[in-house]
Amino acid sequence: FPPYAYGEFFEPNEGHEAISMLSNVPGANIKVITQNVDGLHSMTKTTWNHERKLIEAHGRLGLYKCIPESDSDTDSDSDDENDR
Repeated sequence: FPPYAYGEFFEPNEGHEAISMLSNVPGANIKVITQNVDGLHSMTKTTWNHERKLIEAHGRLGLYKCIPESDSDTDSDSDDENDR
């Protein structure tokens, strides 16, 4: 899925909305840690400071892209440090 198209197929649910509302409780020092890569926590209708409060443990769809092997920092398929 290209990241820009993901929101066309899926939307944040009530759980995502509840978490965003909880993060706005005055005086609450809340960080949200998610293993999801779908970006739905940052697409809620409730405005919240997800840039500072959301930790996406496994990254996010569209955050990284594959590079050609020629641009890689390794010259072999080996995992041996000496081959890098």
